[in-house]
Amino acid sequence: MQYDLDLRATDIQTLSDLNGIAAFFASLGYEANRLPQTLDALNISSPILRAAVKVIERIVSYEAEFEVYVIELKSVTVANTQALARAFRDLAGDFLLVLTDDYNRIDFVLLERLRAESGSSGKGGLSVRPLVLTVDRRSPSPQALRVLRRFSFTEPDALAQYDKLRSAYTVAEWSAIYYNNRALFSDYYLNERLRETPVWKAAAEQISTTFRAAQPRLVGVRQRLGGKSEQETIDGLYTPLLAQLGFRTVPGKADEMVHLTEPDFRLYASSDDSDKPLALLLAYPLNRNLDSTDLTRDAAAPNEVPGAKVVTLLDAGEADWAIVTNGKLWRLYSAKAHSRATNYYEVDLEEALSGESALDGQDRGLAFMYWWLFFRAEAFMAHDAVLDGKPRRISFLDEVIEGSEDYAKALGERLKNRVFEDIFPHFSQGFVAAMKRASEEVPADAEPVLRGYSDADLNLVFQATLTLLYRLMFLLYAESRSLLPIQEARGYFEISLKQIKEEIATV
Repeated sequence: MQYDLDLRATDIQTLSDLNGIAAFFASLGYEANRLPQTLDALNISSPILRAAVKVIERIVSYEAEFEVYVIELKSVTVANTQALARAFRDLAGDFLLVLTDDYNRIDFVLLERLRAESGSSGKGGLSVRPLVLTVDRRSPSPQALRVLRRFSFTEPDALAQYDKLRSAYTVAEWSAIYYNNRALFSDYYLNERLRETPVWKAAAEQISTTFRAAQPRLVGVRQRLGGKSEQETIDGLYTPLLAQLGFRTVPGKADEMVHLTEPDFRLYASSDDSDKPLALLLAYPLNRNLDSTDLTRDAAAPNEVPGAKVVTLLDAGEADWAIVTNGKLWRLYSAKAHSRATNYYEVDLEEALSGESALDGQDRGLAFMYWWLFFRAEAFMAHDAVLDGKPRRISFLDEVIEGSEDYAKALGERLKNRVFEDIFPHFSQGFVAAMKRASEEVPADAEPVLRGYSDADLNLVFQATLTLLYRLMFLLYAESRSLLPIQEARGYFEISLKQIKEEIATV
């Protein structure tokens, strides 16, 4: 069985030339098939590309299915990337393009085929969207390492591997250093507010002991359980880990007729005999695909889609929380989430416990803390708390959800006050000043544009200021939700509000 390669920053630093990139893909498990290319041989006649491309070489080829090309450009721009996407659109197969102009910043561009809108000239009614991951070769970020590790060729064929690559790009959008939070909680709450709570501080005092107890569970786990059945993985990994987390486990019904509506386990507190489970657990074989079906690693339920099954389980209302794991990745789903299938919190436990390199230079104790604090039985159990001056019975996880929501509401109120008390007057003064300048530039005998502050003048300034504010807020929202290509370091990011904010913050 193949696993994701344990990449380190030094592995990325070797991508200093074409040979280095070719060797990198070979180390990831791809079949090397190098062949220098010309634009003529690829039937690419674009004047833009003819002026921009210096070198183009195919380094991986699964004929008519999937190919990887390294392309050296005079300059890597959005226009050149889009032109390459259009050029490869009409070629058979799927493609990953590695673009660079100096081998310091490298763009890994996956071409995703989409159904074209009516009137499109795309071949067969398809268009192509470039998914871009820009990597600083000299100093790759932990997020970049995490995504590139998922480039490892682990699937049974090239088509399945392409699907894996496509899902890896979604990780680039919401991955953090210690966890992957897909809109279940507030990142700010997880990074800042949570670390100030008594729960965090109490856990920090005992985390080293807990870490040492859990680490042996995953040391050598690939050798021990790789390719083993779900039951062998349960006995050799999940049962001892769940016991350490404080759970009492009750297996779900084995009847195939109710398999889709049954969890693998119902989880209860080991010290509680309540009939209501704290959470439901879906436990899959080691390294099983959690985003789709998996015909190679899951003999018991190869056609099962974990995300879809989670929705079914949570909709039944038996428990408010569900855990999904393949041993390496641990995901937490909530019945209170906006989208029960796609909103989740994830920790790479193998990375946190086994010293894998996506955390190079970071505190591994923190990474483990973000697993243990959220997945232990105590996190699901209600306790006495005082929130907003009122006594309540609430679980740690519900506190995090409510804390995230309260922070968002408070931030919204502060932003609203700032907008209408500080920003709105500032912008409106700019419009007034512009109108005054315009009135001063007209001939002296002409009727002035601005005559004092008439109702018409004030209404014009008011409407213009509102229009500007709403457009800015729309852009800020779209960038925060990745509705705009904010990840394109060479493209939209360079002109984005996010880039402007970061530049101002460093002044």
